[in-house]
Amino acid sequence: MYRLPSDLLKNELPEQGVVVIDYHTEQSSVKNKIILNKNAFSFLIEGNKEIYYGKQHDQLTDNQFLILSEGNCLMTETMTVQNSYRSLLLFFDVHVLEKFIRLNRLVISKSGPAPYLVLEYDEYLRSFVKSLLSNRTISSAFLPNFLETKLFELLYYLISKLGTSFLYSFMLPHSGNQHQFREIIENNSLKKLSVEELAFLSNMSLSTFKRQFKEAYHTSPAKWFLKQRLQFAAVLLSQKNKRPIEIYEELGFESLSSFIHSFKTEYGTTPRQFQP
Repeated sequence: MYRLPSDLLKNELPEQGVVVIDYHTEQSSVKNKIILNKNAFSFLIEGNKEIYYGKQHDQLTDNQFLILSEGNCLMTETMTVQNSYRSLLLFFDVHVLEKFIRLNRLVISKSGPAPYLVLEYDEYLRSFVKSLLSNRTISSAFLPNFLETKLFELLYYLISKLGTSFLYSFMLPHSGNQHQFREIIENNSLKKLSVEELAFLSNMSLSTFKRQFKEAYHTSPAKWFLKQRLQFAAVLLSQKNKRPIEIYEELGFESLSSFIHSFKTEYGTTPRQFQP
């Protein structure tokens, strides 16, 4: 589990309202548990990224970047063929965002809250990333003001393209209520996420997650998710004419025999016999 940005700062204290980190690694990672203590821009430079956050799931290339709100997410980082992954991370506190809104007297209309946005690079944004990478030339006495100014520059540009409503998502917590809990469960019902990973995305301990799950669905997570996978299997077999051997791994079963056994227990017939 990683807490960002603090775990990447290498004891460079005090932590500022805006923080920039040039992140490199030569090791791929799978579903790292990330706790974001600030909002963040994640500008991919080399490699690919996969993210699970709340009810959303996306895969990104180095032609894209993310704007992320505070909260819990799962991230997979995949290296290039040259065994490299690199991203520029620009973290900012919500109070810095509120300062920007006050200074510009912005009215932020409520939009459907999303824990993150995926956007495409353009010429200006690539130039912006290059300018941020040169921040080492800035005196430490001026660096906090420099980074805040660069953040505001970026926000001005994005508002000119997207309007102001996207800012609403980065002023809100993205976990904690029953509606969001159900959305996380139901939008990830066919994803290969463990109960522990879903509890993390829901910002809950495993025991609290299981208790709330039982209250909401009147069964255990294992039984509910198995039923969802088998219902989807029935659709693939009957309507898409898929063969059992083609779908068992996609559905999260370890072997064809375990899939056949579970399917027969649920439907009283084998997958082959179930097909029209």
